[in-house]
Amino acid sequence: MLWLLISTYVLGALVPGFGIRIRGLSAGTVTFPLGATAEASMPAFMLGFLLTVAGLATDVGQLKRVARKPTLVWLGLAANTLWPIAFTTMIAFVLRLWSNDVEAQSLLVGLAMAGAMPVAGASATWSQNAEGNIALSLAVVLGSTIASPLLTPLVLHAVAGVTHGDYSEDLDELAQGTAIAFVVLAVVLPSLLGLVLRQVLGARRIGRVMPALKAANLVVLLLLNYSNASLALPGIFRLSNWNFVVLTAVVTACMCAGGFVAGWAMAKRLGAERRDRISITFALGMSNNGSGLVLASSALADHPLVLLPLVLYNLAQQCGAGIVDTVLRRRASPTTSDEERGTRPPAA
Repeated sequence: MLWLLISTYVLGALVPGFGIRIRGLSAGTVTFPLGATAEASMPAFMLGFLLTVAGLATDVGQLKRVARKPTLVWLGLAANTLWPIAFTTMIAFVLRLWSNDVEAQSLLVGLAMAGAMPVAGASATWSQNAEGNIALSLAVVLGSTIASPLLTPLVLHAVAGVTHGDYSEDLDELAQGTAIAFVVLAVVLPSLLGLVLRQVLGARRIGRVMPALKAANLVVLLLLNYSNASLALPGIFRLSNWNFVVLTAVVTACMCAGGFVAGWAMAKRLGAERRDRISITFALGMSNNGSGLVLASSALADHPLVLLPLVLYNLAQQCGAGIVDTVLRRRASPTTSDEERGTRPPAA
C-alpha cells in the first residue's frame, strides 16, 4: 500500500493535468447555520465515500466493551488534541532561526492542518493487525470524528497564536467556520451515514458487498491522493531551496513519531494492558490526513507550500505505522498469554 501511495505522488508530480481537472469539479457550495460554508467538491465527495465505507465496516456493538471504562478514550482524545499544539508551539520557537519566513509559516500551518484532523480510521486496522484492542480503537476513531467540529477549531486557533500575518488570519478564519463546515460535510456526516446504513441493512448484507466496496475504496483513495499530489507537488519540485523540503520531512517525521511514542507512554503510565497500549499508540500516531489535504488545497490555495507538510506527514505516518507494527511483533514473546496478545475477548 505504501508503494502505491508513493506511486500516486510521483504520478501527480509528473502528470498533474488530470488531477487538477478532478479538483475543478464541484456541485456548488453548502451553507450551514451561522453562515459557515463548505464546497461540495469532487475531493470532498471522494473523502466522504472513504469515510462512509469506513462507517459501514464499523461494528458499533464492539464499542460496548469500552463503555464501562471510557478513561482511555477520553485521555486519548485529549492527547490527540494537545500533542499537535505542544509540538507546533515548540517548533515555532525553533523556526525563528529559519531565514525564510514564508517557508517557516507554511510549515507551521501545515502541521496545524495535520494535527487538527480526527484520528485516522486506518489506525483501527493497524491496531487489529498488531493484536490491539479493536473496540478501543474504534471508540477513539469514532469519538474524535464526532468531536472534530469542536476539536479541530481548537487546534487551529491555538496554532494561529504562534503564527503571524496572513497565515495566522487564515487559521483563525478556518477555525471560525470553514473548517467546522468542512468536517461536518466531508467527515462527520459520511461517517454517521455509514454507521446508520450498517444498522439498517444489517451486518450480513453489508458483508456481501464489502469486498466490492473495499476494491472501490482503494481506487478512490489512490485517485484522491493523486489529485492532492497534482496540486501540491509540481510547484514544490520546482523549489530552488531543497533545504526546506528536508526540514519539512524531518519535522513532520518527528511530530508523527512523537505521537506514537506519546500514545504508548501515556497508556503504559496509566497501567493499561498491552492490547490497549497498542490501540492508543496507533490512534495518537495517525490522523485523517486526507481530510487535511482536501481542506488545505481548497481553503489555502494561496499558500501552496502548506501542502508539503501534509503530503510528507501522510507518508511519515504510514511508514511509522509499519515500523511500530514490526517492533510490536518482534517484542511479543512467544509465551505471551492469549489475553495479553488480544486474541481473547475482554471480560464483560
